[in-house]
Amino acid sequence: MIDRRAIDRLYETVGSDPESLIEMIESFLEEGPVLVAQLAGAAAARDFVLMRRTAHSLKSNARDFGATRLGAHCAEIEEELRAGQEPDDAARRAATVGAEWQVVEPALRALAAEFGALA
Repeated sequence: MIDRRAIDRLYETVGSDPESLIEMIESFLEEGPVLVAQLAGAAAARDFVLMRRTAHSLKSNARDFGATRLGAHCAEIEEELRAGQEPDDAARRAATVGAEWQVVEPALRALAAEFGALA
């Protein structure tokens, strides 16, 4: 689900300021669903260039916030498309990304609430 060590690293990066960390988490909570929808839309439209770019962006954000499985799914999509593998395999993985976001989102909201109690 969420690797707490990644959140702790982010917390240290923002000078152990809970409000700054909460802002970062909330920003990802806003951007994440947009990227997940964009990935699904690109898969449906068979726009594999957009799909690869979106998977890359989501992968980076997911890893920063400790959403390791989400990041791994996105990395697989990106790598498959970059390697020229069958695009349909990557498109099928896009659905997995959407399902994983449904697990990540409430976990991030819980973490934001936890750090909110520190603020």
